[in-house]
Amino acid sequence: MKGRELLVLVEEEGAKPAFGHTGLYHVALVVPLRVDLSRWLAHAARDRVKFTGVADHFVSEAFYLSDPDDHRIEIYWERPRAVWEGKVAARMTTESLDIDGLLGELDAPETEMFEGLPAGTTMGHVHLKVAEVQRTIEFYRDVLGFGLMDSEARLRPSPPADTTIISAPTPGRARGHHRHRPAPPPCATPPSSCRTARNGTGFSAGSVRRQHRKPPMARC
Repeated sequence: MKGRELLVLVEEEGAKPAFGHTGLYHVALVVPLRVDLSRWLAHAARDRVKFTGVADHFVSEAFYLSDPDDHRIEIYWERPRAVWEGKVAARMTTESLDIDGLLGELDAPETEMFEGLPAGTTMGHVHLKVAEVQRTIEFYRDVLGFGLMDSEARLRPSPPADTTIISAPTPGRARGHHRHRPAPPPCATPPSSCRTARNGTGFSAGSVRRQHRKPPMARC
């Protein structure tokens, strides 16, 4: 991870966190191995990092947290593709995560060394909030060429789906995930201010870069 940027955040001076608007829901960093997630968890526990969510999604084991500006972050490990391929629509879920089993990957979680996220960490997916899921599917699938991996429309045709997963090939991985969740279409979406995340979030030095620019004019 050292010297490699996975995410660049641009600060809008004076901006406040935006909720209930279209835009970014969270970014998700995927570590290569389950033991990598275990090392990060041991580090987070020692530093008393506050989680906003913990879940076993069948396809992955994940931890959710927020940085000081309320940017949502997911840190997860993805099970081998052979486990979930072709089963995402039927099996993807949110269940309790086996914390003891995860920490059991380590001989001594209390003293396990942590020097930042491992070199193989990538941006696993970006979760967006959108106003119209179907139009978003048509754009990412038909215009950009992403593949439709899962949609609640398959499981629940009426009313319309409120979540879908589409993906594109990602260097070094079979696929990446993009999720879309609806939100009320705003006149203008206020941007969140951005800062480099604290060490307690698990970001290693150089993984997040901060930039500044003047706020753009908002027009309705």
